[in-house]
Amino acid sequence: KTSIDPNTTLAIAAEEYKLKFGEESLLDEIQKEFSVKKIHESHAALANIPWRRIYTTNYDNVLENAYSQIGKKLIPVTSDSEVSDFHKKSTLCVHLNGYVDQLKEKSSDSVLKLTEFSYVTSSIASSAWAGQFRDDIKIAKAVFFVGYSLADLDVQRILFESQILSDKCMFIIGENPTQTTIQRAGKFGQIHKVNTS
Repeated sequence: KTSIDPNTTLAIAAEEYKLKFGEESLLDEIQKEFSVKKIHESHAALANIPWRRIYTTNYDNVLENAYSQIGKKLIPVTSDSEVSDFHKKSTLCVHLNGYVDQLKEKSSDSVLKLTEFSYVTSSIASSAWAGQFRDDIKIAKAVFFVGYSLADLDVQRILFESQILSDKCMFIIGENPTQTTIQRAGKFGQIHKVNTS
């Protein structure tokens, strides 16, 4: 829609879209693209696992819909939510980069990591949820990364700082992962080349 090079990074493309069409239009586009109507059976299978907590860099509402479909409750929170408000709640899904169903125009650059400006001005590592993530990693018997490429430097830093043991960290990266994904994940844990479906 912006007529820029299709190989442009998402952050720069989003910044350009925002400049050309405005923030409200960008948020409408994000909601349209990342709000799901159907889920795959593999998502329902993931929702059936008794997770202590879920962290995601995705904006979408796939897991929330999967939980709802099987009659379970998953509470979405974003990086601007107060950790203390959620300590004794049921399973949480912490959307580290923002959540499609909680977009607010006045705070989109601080809650939704999408535009180049938002990546420069906000950091997962500086949020209170990063501390909770570090604590969860330390006490967990097993940590699973499903379909995650470790492209986010903030998450890589948290894992590096946490000195996570490779024997308790599993990366489910699909049957045909890129070499970059294999190298990144291999630094932090065991690689499992399987699909979720």
